[in-house]
Amino acid sequence: MPPPALALASGLCHHSRMAREKQSTPQRRQSGLEAAESGRNLRQHQEKSQVVADRARQQVTEAQKYQADHKDFFSRTTGPLAKEAAEFHVAAIRFLNTEADVGLNFAHLAAESHDAKKRARNRRHAREAYDSALKRLDRAAPTEEELKVVQQKMATLRELLRSLGERL
Repeated sequence: MPPPALALASGLCHHSRMAREKQSTPQRRQSGLEAAESGRNLRQHQEKSQVVADRARQQVTEAQKYQADHKDFFSRTTGPLAKEAAEFHVAAIRFLNTEADVGLNFAHLAAESHDAKKRARNRRHAREAYDSALKRLDRAAPTEEELKVVQQKMATLRELLRSLGERL
């Protein structure tokens, strides 16, 4: 007696063969044409997929070459630029702190002034310093600690400007 899997497989073949025998000649011919069409469609789809895969492989290869070329370039130029980048960062943070401090000083002068013209002028200068620091804050890319210090000064300046009548 054959194993159950083999018996099942042979049973399916037997039923499949019986179903084909029951089909008329035109039905079998139509089934054959449909199978051939399905095979052609599958082959066309596989060919298109292969073209896409080949194109993707070529693009990956080109991207890897481009990346390697630029990695080599940047590794040669990073040394001298790293120093300038660090110096720029320090100068940018210093600028932000200075602008915030200047704005605070002008805001305090405006708050203490009894002369309307001096008060307006100092308030305007405080606002300019506030706007300048705010505008350049993102480009400075401060660390978390540096950002805390600048934000604290900016919050104080913002409150002073509001108390002087500025709309922020």
